[in-house]
Amino acid sequence: TTNVLQREIGSSYSKNLQRALNDCLQCPDPLKDAAETNRTPETSKATLESNESPTSKESNAFINCSEPPLVLDKDDVSTTQDALNENDVNELGFDGRKRNKNEKWEMYYGELVKFKNSNGHLQVPKEFKPKDATLGFLQSWVHRQKRNQKEGKLSCNHAEKLIKLGIELDNTKQASNENDLITEGRLNEENTREPYAMNLVNNLCSTSFDENGLPKQYVTIICGDSEMLYDFQIDIRESTIPNAGNGAFLTYLGARKLKKQAAIRSERLLKQHVIEGMAETEPMTAILPGGLGIGVTVTGQNLYRNDNNRYWSKIRSKFLSEHSQNDTVSSAFDENSVHCGIHQEVLKLRSEVEDGKRIGFLGIHSESDYVEANDVLFWSGPESMFEVGRYGPIRPEDRKTELNFSMKNFIYDFEPAEWSYDVDEKILGDCQLIDITDDATGEVHSEAKKHTPIYVNEIGHNTNLCANVRIMHKNDRSVYYYACIEKENAMKKGDCVELLVDYGKLYENVRERKGYGIANLYGNVGDDSDRGAKLQRNFAARQSIESEISKLSVVRLYYLAEFLMERIFPEINESIEDIFRHHVPSQLKSRFLVARRRLHWIGERLEQQLEKCFGSLQRVYFSSKFITSFQNIIHSFKWSSLPGVFSAIQDTASDIPNICAKDCILNEISEELLYKVSNIIPKPFDTKIWSQLGNLLIESVTKKIAIHMFCSSEMSIEERQAKLGRSVLDDAKRYSKLTTRCSTVLDGTATDGNFYDYFFDLLSFKSPQHKVNQKQFFYKRPNKKPRSIYDAKKIINFGTASALAEVQAYQDAVDVGFLEPHAIPGVLKNLIECEKSIVCKYPSSSPNSKIGRLPQFYWIARGAESIKKGTAIVNVEWYLMNQLLLVVHSLASNCVEWKASSQKMVPYSLERLCEVVGVEVNAAKKALSNGFILPECPEEVTITHKPPSSSVAN
Repeated sequence: TTNVLQREIGSSYSKNLQRALNDCLQCPDPLKDAAETNRTPETSKATLESNESPTSKESNAFINCSEPPLVLDKDDVSTTQDALNENDVNELGFDGRKRNKNEKWEMYYGELVKFKNSNGHLQVPKEFKPKDATLGFLQSWVHRQKRNQKEGKLSCNHAEKLIKLGIELDNTKQASNENDLITEGRLNEENTREPYAMNLVNNLCSTSFDENGLPKQYVTIICGDSEMLYDFQIDIRESTIPNAGNGAFLTYLGARKLKKQAAIRSERLLKQHVIEGMAETEPMTAILPGGLGIGVTVTGQNLYRNDNNRYWSKIRSKFLSEHSQNDTVSSAFDENSVHCGIHQEVLKLRSEVEDGKRIGFLGIHSESDYVEANDVLFWSGPESMFEVGRYGPIRPEDRKTELNFSMKNFIYDFEPAEWSYDVDEKILGDCQLIDITDDATGEVHSEAKKHTPIYVNEIGHNTNLCANVRIMHKNDRSVYYYACIEKENAMKKGDCVELLVDYGKLYENVRERKGYGIANLYGNVGDDSDRGAKLQRNFAARQSIESEISKLSVVRLYYLAEFLMERIFPEINESIEDIFRHHVPSQLKSRFLVARRRLHWIGERLEQQLEKCFGSLQRVYFSSKFITSFQNIIHSFKWSSLPGVFSAIQDTASDIPNICAKDCILNEISEELLYKVSNIIPKPFDTKIWSQLGNLLIESVTKKIAIHMFCSSEMSIEERQAKLGRSVLDDAKRYSKLTTRCSTVLDGTATDGNFYDYFFDLLSFKSPQHKVNQKQFFYKRPNKKPRSIYDAKKIINFGTASALAEVQAYQDAVDVGFLEPHAIPGVLKNLIECEKSIVCKYPSSSPNSKIGRLPQFYWIARGAESIKKGTAIVNVEWYLMNQLLLVVHSLASNCVEWKASSQKMVPYSLERLCEVVGVEVNAAKKALSNGFILPECPEEVTITHKPPSSSVAN
C-alpha cells in the first residue's frame, strides 16, 4: 500500500496515510506515537470510497470501510504537490513532451469514441472526465467543438469525424483546413465556459426525511451560461403508474437571477478570466490486506492552485503557462508572486461571502445577490442534465460476483434482480453486479432508501409514458441518475412531473415477472401471480444454478459456500429459530421460509459437486481440517428443523395475500418435486395443456408427498410411506370417479345438470383465443379445401384444434348432405381459437395405425357448443391416461423411494394404481411410454387418414 501511494501521490504523507489505514483496519500501528506529534488542525482530507474493486483473486472478502475518512495534514498535502518532480510525472504516464493541439484533439476524440462505445450515446455528463490527467472535462470539449464550428474555427477533417460519430454540428461556418484556424486573441482548448451546463449548487441543496423515512430533496442548480439559479423539490409519494408503489416527483419552485449590479460586475470580471484545465491528482487506489481496492480522493484548500477554482485571470493564466511542465504545474511556481488587480478584486469579493455559501463561476456571489425570476421556464436538453442522485453502489457489500448474486437472487425469490445492474469492472476476475438489497432480507437496504433514484419508476413498454431521467456511469461501477426535461415539456413555476426512466432490454426479465413485459402484453404469458408461468421461470433459474455449480472447483465452491454462510444464512436461520424459540410465529415472514428452503436446496447441489470433486484427485491437495470445515458449512444449510417449524406454524397467516405460512413451505417443496419430473410432466399448472382436474391432482399429490416425506417426523419412514401410499391411491380413485361423473353430466346422461358449468370447467382447457393462422391449417392447394385435422401426426393446440374441428364438421355435413353451403367458416379470415375446449373421441377406420396411442389415440379437442349440442362426447379414457395416471405415477415413482412395509408389501405400485383407476396395466404402460401429450402449433399438419364424414356429422 505504501509503495503504491508513494509512487502516485508522493512520500511525505504516506506515513500518515498508512497510520490512518491501520486505524481503519484496526491493525497495530508502530508509527502512531511518532506521527501524533506532527498533527495539525485538519484542512484537507483523503476520503476512502468504499466502492472500489478487489484487485486480487486471493480473497473475496468484503471489508466494511464505514470508519471516518482518512485525515491528512496541511503540510502533507502541500508537500505532495512539491513531490511531483519530473521522475514522478514520467512514472505517472506522461511522456515528457508538450503535445501539439492536433494530437490533443485526437486524444479527446478517442475518449469520446470510448464513451459512446461504453454508454451507447453521446450525452456526456458534466462531471465526466477521462482517466488521462492531461485532459479536461469531456463535455466541455464537445461544447467547444460546436462553438468552433459556428465560428469557423473547426477544420474540415475534424468536423467530418465528429459528424460521423454522431455529433450534430452547425454547418454555417467551417474552416477549410487546420491552418485556417483563428487562434490569436481567442481562448485555447481549456479555457471556455460550458454553455447550457447545469451544475448543482451544493450549499443550497439539502435532503430531509419524513415520518416514513422517505427522502425529500431541495435542489438548486446553476445554469452554465448565465449563472441563473433554478430551484426544485423532489419528494416521494404514490406513483401515478398503477401498482408501481412510490414514485419520485420533481416540482419546479422557480428561478432566480442576479441583480443588475451583480450581473454587470460578474460579466466584467468573467471577461478577464479564462478556464484552465488544471491537472488534478489522478484517481488513487489503496490496496488493503486481502486484495480489496479502495479509492482515495484528496480534497482540501488550494490543492490545485487558485483555491481550486478553474477560472484564472488572464495575467495569471499567462504566467501559469510559462511555469507549467507537461500540463502539470511546476513545483517552483509561486502563484502568489503574480500581481494581478483582477485577481485581487475577486479575492476581496470572495472574502465578503461566508465560507461554504459562495455561488457562481468565480465564487463571488451570495444568495442576497439574487432576485426571483418567476416567469422563466425551465428545460434542459441531453447536454445540460442535472444530477438527481446516486443509485449505487452505496456500500462495499453492494458489489458481488455474478455467481454470488444469482444465488442470492434465487434465494430471495428474484426480488434483488429488480434492484441491481451489471457493470464493466471485474471483481475477482468475474463479472460484477451491483445489488442494493440487504443480504439478510433481500429487500432494499436502509442506506439505499435514503437516495431518490430507487423511487424512480420506469416506463416499460407504455407508449403513453416518457422517460425524463437518464442513467450515467461516472466510472466502471457507479451509476447516477440525471433529470432531462425536454424543451417541448418545459416547466413553469409550480409544475410537477413524475421522474421516469427506461431500463431497456436488460430489465425485461423483471418486467415479465411483474406482468408488463413483451411476453405478458403480446404473448399471453402470465406474471408471477400465474403459478404456471412462475414455475417455468423458476425451473429455468434452477437449471442455470445447477449448471453453474457443476462447473465449480473445490476452491470456488468454498468461496460460494462461505458467501452464503456469512452473508445470507445467519439472519434467515436466526429469524426462524428465534420466532419459534419465543413462540410468536405470527411475526414470521413467509419470504424467510422460502429462502430457508432454497438454501437447503442449494446446499444439496453444493454437496453433490463437492463429492464429485473429491471423487477425483483433488482431495489430496486439501487438508482434512479444510475438508471438515467445508462439509460443516454445507451441513448447516440442511433444514433439519423443518418438521418442527411446519408443525408450529399450523394455519399462521403469512405476509403473502391469500396464502398461509404452511402453504408457502408446501408450495416451495412442490416446486422442487415438479422440477425433478419436469421432463415427464411439462409445464404444470399451464391451463392451455392441463385441465383444471389435472392441475388439482398435481397440487394434491405434490403436497401429500411434501407433508409425509419432508414435513413430518412423528412416525418412522415406513409408516409415513404407508400413509402416503394410501393417500395417493385414494386421490387417484376419487379423481377417476370425478372424471366419469363429469362425462356423464356433459353427455346429458346424469341428472345434476345444474352443475353443468362446474363440471365443464373441470375438464376444459383454456386458450388465449389467438387468431388461427389459415396458411398453416386451412387450404390445401389446388382446390383450397380445409385440411383434415383427424389423426394428425402432430398435436395442435387444443383451442386451435377445437376451432378447426367446428369448421371441418360443418364442411363434412355439407359434403354428406350434398348441400350448397351458404357460408364456409373455413374461408373466414378472422377465425379465433375456442376459449374453452374438451378432449372428445371419435371412431377411426384405421385401428392398426402405427402412430396410434391405444386406446386414447382417437381423440380430438372440441368446443363447448359441440358438447352442448351432443355432436361430441368426452373421451374419458384420454383423461384417465393423460391427466390422471401419468401425473400420479410420475410423481409417486420419481419423488419417493418406496420401501416395503413390515408385511413386505410396497405401499404403492403401478398395478395398484391401475386397479383403483380402472384401466388395464398394459394400456397404462403404453401411455406412459408414449409420454405426455404436449400440444403444439406445427407449421404443417400431416394427414394419415380421414374418418367417415357420417360419423363426424352424427
